[in-house]
Amino acid sequence: MEQALSQFSLWKMRKDKIKLEDELAQERFTLGTISSQTLKELQLQEIQQENSYQSALHNLLTSYFSYQSSLGINIDFDEVIGK
Repeated sequence: MEQALSQFSLWKMRKDKIKLEDELAQERFTLGTISSQTLKELQLQEIQQENSYQSALHNLLTSYFSYQSSLGINIDFDEVIGK
């Protein structure tokens, strides 16, 4: 679980970095310093990073639920999803 949490924290920072890079790329495209092809490539990289981020989140949740299950703790899914 520690590894999954660490991986998730790392991806959270990378996600923030990708968001900033996307904003910068949009601005550079507006200024005409990069081509539309380059912008599309950067957007594709952002999508790939988002997929990796979602995978890291999935791994964290899986580890968390496995941990709770191994301790015999009942999981209230309404509480988990914030209902």
